[in-house]
Amino acid sequence: MFHDQISKHYESLTPSFRKVADFILNHTLDTAFMTATELGQRVNVDAATVIRFSQSIGYTGYRQLSHEVQRYVQNQVTQHYHIAAHTKSNDTLLLSLQEGLQQNLKYFSTTETGHLAEAVKAINEAPKVWFSGELTSYPMVQNLASSLKITGMDTETFRPDITAITNAVAQMKAGDALLVLAGESPDIDVGYAVKLARARGVKTICITSVRSLLPAREAEIVVYYSSHTAGMVGFSLLYAILGMIWEAISAMRNEETIKIATEMYDNLSKLLEYRANSKDYELHS
Repeated sequence: MFHDQISKHYESLTPSFRKVADFILNHTLDTAFMTATELGQRVNVDAATVIRFSQSIGYTGYRQLSHEVQRYVQNQVTQHYHIAAHTKSNDTLLLSLQEGLQQNLKYFSTTETGHLAEAVKAINEAPKVWFSGELTSYPMVQNLASSLKITGMDTETFRPDITAITNAVAQMKAGDALLVLAGESPDIDVGYAVKLARARGVKTICITSVRSLLPAREAEIVVYYSSHTAGMVGFSLLYAILGMIWEAISAMRNEETIKIATEMYDNLSKLLEYRANSKDYELHS
């Protein structure tokens, strides 16, 4: 296993090779989805150094090392699969799902916290934030966009069809932010929306479970998450990420959030009072 190979050769590694080794050990999940060039950029060495490092610890090249890292990550993420797939107990199933989510959160916090912080900063600083996503992703971004309005943020969602994209991008201004969700589907139209928005000076953010999708390739900020918990495709980690965005923004805009929330509750109280004093025929007309 790559951990053992790195440990075996670590003392004899050059300073540049140690930088690569340390990154792989501390950011294993990230490494699984990186090319030699991408890994080199993260630790400020060239791709050739990454390849030579791989050979120095016993691999034919970075490709072979990368495949082993990917297999390791896959085994870690899906280690609870057989328990979840064959259990007859709801308690056991839920426990397995919770353990799988905790494992995913552990990897996420190790590799993606910095990227998520970038995304939160871009959202908080944008005059207006746009949201989109395909299939089941769209209701999720709608919910986040609606929730962020409570913080005083100007938000808007649009479906990823030709007409909606054309209209939305035409209204975007430099400095705005666009956040899209990209899951297991190709998300081609969402990707083109990101590309068009970025050309207009919009800060583009993609939260994705597949790094190779077009939206992820086009976005400036990419937040990666595993969509598999206990061997099954799910939304638990994605919901947790969206929840973290909401909580971080509401904390940053604490005074505005409290003010708007107070006004909402005041209005709700008034509406309930109006209802209590309404005539029966007005309520049932």
